[in-house]
Amino acid sequence: MSRKLKARNLNQLETQNDNEQIVQDRGNEMHVDFPARLDDNEDLLNMEIPPLIKSITYKEGCERLVISHIQVDNFKSYFGKRIIGPFHKCFTSIIGPNGSGKSNVIDALLFVFGYRASKIRSKKVSVLIHSSAGKDNLNSCTVAVHFCKINDNLIGNGYTKVHGSDIEISRTAYKDNTSKYTLNGRTVKFKEIGDLLRANGIDLVHNRFLILQGEVEQISMMKPKAETEDEEGMLEYLEDIIGSSRLKPLVLKLHRRIEQLNERRALQLQRVQHAEKEKNQLDGPVREVLKLMRLENALTCLNNKILLSKRLLLHEQAVKIKDQKIQLENELAVYQQQLNEILQIAKQISKERQKLQNILDKCDDAVQSVRKKKANQEQVIVKAENDSNRHESRRNKLMKDIENENQRVEELESVPERSRGKIEAFRKQLEEMNALIEEFSPILMAKLQEVREALKSEEPEKTKLEEELGELSIKEDSLNSKLTLAQQRLLNLQSEEEEQRQKFDALQADLLRTEENVATREKKLQTAQAQLPELEATFEGKTSRLAHLHEQEARFTGRIRELRRKYEEQKQTEECYTSANKLLNRIMEAKRNGEIQGIFGRLGDLGAIDEKYDTAISVNFPQLEYIVTDTIQTAQQCIELLKREQLGVSTFIALDKQQQYWRNIRAVPKTPENAPRLFDLIRVKDEHVLPAFYYVLGETLVADDIISATRIAMGNERRWRTVTLKGELVDVSGAMTGGGNVQARSRIGREVVVVTSQQLDNRQEASTQQQLAELQQELNNAEAELTNIKRQHAQLEPELQKRRDDLKQIRLSVREMQLEIENSNMRIVDLRKQIEIQKQNVVNASANPEEVKNVKAEITSLTSKTTEIGKQTDKIRSALMAINARMEEVDERIAGPHRERLRDAEERKKEAENGITKESAAIITSERNLKKSRAKIANLEKDVMDVERQFELCTKNISLARDRLVEFETQLLQCNEDLDLAKQKLNEFISSVSDNNEREVELQRQVSQLQHEVKRLTGELATLEAKIESFIFKAFKITTL
Repeated sequence: MSRKLKARNLNQLETQNDNEQIVQDRGNEMHVDFPARLDDNEDLLNMEIPPLIKSITYKEGCERLVISHIQVDNFKSYFGKRIIGPFHKCFTSIIGPNGSGKSNVIDALLFVFGYRASKIRSKKVSVLIHSSAGKDNLNSCTVAVHFCKINDNLIGNGYTKVHGSDIEISRTAYKDNTSKYTLNGRTVKFKEIGDLLRANGIDLVHNRFLILQGEVEQISMMKPKAETEDEEGMLEYLEDIIGSSRLKPLVLKLHRRIEQLNERRALQLQRVQHAEKEKNQLDGPVREVLKLMRLENALTCLNNKILLSKRLLLHEQAVKIKDQKIQLENELAVYQQQLNEILQIAKQISKERQKLQNILDKCDDAVQSVRKKKANQEQVIVKAENDSNRHESRRNKLMKDIENENQRVEELESVPERSRGKIEAFRKQLEEMNALIEEFSPILMAKLQEVREALKSEEPEKTKLEEELGELSIKEDSLNSKLTLAQQRLLNLQSEEEEQRQKFDALQADLLRTEENVATREKKLQTAQAQLPELEATFEGKTSRLAHLHEQEARFTGRIRELRRKYEEQKQTEECYTSANKLLNRIMEAKRNGEIQGIFGRLGDLGAIDEKYDTAISVNFPQLEYIVTDTIQTAQQCIELLKREQLGVSTFIALDKQQQYWRNIRAVPKTPENAPRLFDLIRVKDEHVLPAFYYVLGETLVADDIISATRIAMGNERRWRTVTLKGELVDVSGAMTGGGNVQARSRIGREVVVVTSQQLDNRQEASTQQQLAELQQELNNAEAELTNIKRQHAQLEPELQKRRDDLKQIRLSVREMQLEIENSNMRIVDLRKQIEIQKQNVVNASANPEEVKNVKAEITSLTSKTTEIGKQTDKIRSALMAINARMEEVDERIAGPHRERLRDAEERKKEAENGITKESAAIITSERNLKKSRAKIANLEKDVMDVERQFELCTKNISLARDRLVEFETQLLQCNEDLDLAKQKLNEFISSVSDNNEREVELQRQVSQLQHEVKRLTGELATLEAKIESFIFKAFKITTL
């Protein structure tokens, strides 16, 4: 179907709400993308033809969906419920005369399939509700389309309905212009209905299942074929429907390929015609050329004879040189065999030495381990002994506490019995005293009445004297009050002066104490200051010693690190030939055994560069993997070797072809911003290989970053090839390359791996084992010295810490005493000022002498008056005392004995009561204390058992620890003996292999000389052979007629 009709039909769909969407499935649609250009190499005769589009609406022999009938209720012209149908199984169109109801059936379908009201010939959905005379009050209308699935019979026009495949889709419109959809009686959204129908081949998006009357007219009015690419005609419409549009790209490719082939054929035909014309024109000149060539061939034959004679002479010389070379090679093979045997022995020696070194290291580790265990065990013994002493002291204390508590328990157990006896005695005493009181009380009352009768005559006189004494006492009290007031007044006058004087005395005493304290502090300060320089000197000495040890430790650590690095590099140099790949190993083996002379090695191994520039050179120059040789002939020999042994291919750089670069090597150009040449950063040990590096690196500069590299490369008249430290490249053309997470590294090392100078190479190969032994020995000595330094450091650190603490304490004490002396001196000054002020306060506080005199006179007068009245009262008191004495004498004589007996009885009664109470409380207290003591004894006995158990455990641990200590001491002795023995064996072994090293050096020297001579003869032989080959090439340069 055309794209225009598709777009139009999409606009005809309606959903209940604006938010409802119809899922569009374009899986069955074919979109053709025409190729922008054709591939000339494509095999068009075997192109894959796209398959036909599978039908989603009908598959032969499968079930399909059909409309069985339509049920309408008050829809447009239909009042009430009406059923339209049943429909034929092949129902495809509706025809009939005007007014027969065709449009209403279509409108019913469109209504259920979600079309807008405007597409159903209505302005709004409420208009679709039936309205006629007397039937215009309806609220809604409903249309239900009934579907089912059938299987067509293969014979005849019948069909079979699939059981349970009925589907009812309905839509109801209301007067308020709303509508709802139901699926099998269940209200759903239209999206679910659209998905269900699309799954059964009804595409509501592209609407190919239903073509309306107006659309038929549009299709019939289409042009037969589209005139432009954007239009669509009947041909394109039908091709889109039947699926033949998928073949258009293939047809287009074939058409264009045919045009191209026609063009090529015409071009080739034109060339053939032109060549045939030129051939005919050159027929005469060719005959002249053939005559000249015959003369040249005759001359060449004569020259060949001369060349053959020269070749014969050169061949004879080559035979002599070959004989000399074979003799030298035989001799070299003998020496090389001897050298290989020595090298094998050296490898065995190295392995044996490494074994001895490993044994030495293990012995040293064992000694250190046993020492550490021994020290730990000693600490365990000390701790266990301390714990044992502590437990023993606690056990003795607990035993003493138990003994004391047992004595207390014995005392408490005797208390109740003793107290009960006392209580019984006190009860008897109480009964006796109560009887005596009852007996003496009536007698005492009678005697007291008799005393009162006997003293009746003394009562009047006593009463008179008491009245006189009372009046005099009032006067005496009044005078005493006045005297007290006067004395208080005098005291008030003198108290302020006394108070100020006491303050003055207190300040003087405080000043004296402060001065004495200052003197004492100054003596202690002098003593501390005298000790301080000696402590500081000792501390500085130990600090300097510790710093020196730190410095030595750092120096030896660095030295050990450097020695290990040198050892590994030396070892790497020895093993470099076996660490590379198989191809490089074979090439280097051919160099070592003299099979091929003139091999320098891998280019990256011949130089070194700082790690900073590793990425810059490794990323951009894979040529560092090339192998360097002296001449092109040596490179050819290496290539033949690789071919012969099928080791692969490699690239070689011949130095004899790179000598033109020496002028550029020595002439350092002036670069932008003084950027260095990458070539100038290379370090080599043999300058003969510099042209190879220049051949690879050229005038390439190096910059820090891509911005600087761009500025250096493109910012001047001359453009420079520039790389960055990250491996990015700015070429002279302006192209920039780089980036990525993975960067190549280590194509070139920090140190030169292969030494190319023959003399240095021989010297290195001859002394490798000796240097390794010397480096190992030096490394062992440095490690031993470092261990000694660490031991001294460990011993000095605690001493220095103690000195530091002592010095800190003395300095703190000096500072505190200085502050105290300073504060005391300030206080002395302040006290002296206060004393001066207080002295003036004492003077100012002195009382008025006249006032003091008057108060003292008043006190004297009142004192005399008080004395006079006191004499009178004393006289009356004496008389009263005489009367009282006579009365007491009568009372004592008549009632005294009886009163004394009664008082004694009451006192003894009270004593008995108190005794009973005290002893009862003692019984209760003893019982309570007895329980506490017994519980305490039980706890103490339990603690004693725990302590004894811990004591026994400590004793056992001490015994075990001492046994282990003895064992560790024995092990340490044995380990020290093993260590000394290992050192002795290693030293003896190193001494014993010195002869083998000398023999190896001598053989290396002889092999080197023979290799050099063989190399020279090989070069001469190669030169002769090259000349002979050149004669052969010259001899066969005859023009063929």
